[in-house]
Amino acid sequence: MERSLLDVLVETIARQVAEAVAREVRSRLEGGQVPPVAQTAPARQQPSSAESLTTSQAAAFLGVSKRTLEGWREVPGSGPDFMKYGDSPRARVMYKRSALTEFQRRRPGNPV
Repeated sequence: MERSLLDVLVETIARQVAEAVAREVRSRLEGGQVPPVAQTAPARQQPSSAESLTTSQAAAFLGVSKRTLEGWREVPGSGPDFMKYGDSPRARVMYKRSALTEFQRRRPGNPV
């Protein structure tokens, strides 16, 4: 199969651009202008499983339904503090055990 002139030009330009970008990145790294990726994008630290609970676990801990916890999340200040990892509606939500205990302590009618 014969390659067209356009295919050859596209491949040549793509290769030249990739080489130029690689040279620029190497130059900046060697000159100390760009820190390594590990320093620019630290990993999110999630609480350990010993101190954090999923929505289902938190609901059981508090003695309420999962839907109740989800409803409280919609109204700021009405439920326990939580951490949401991401912006998606299906993003992971975790509760610190200490936040749940504090919520129980300040919740009206709760003897804890």
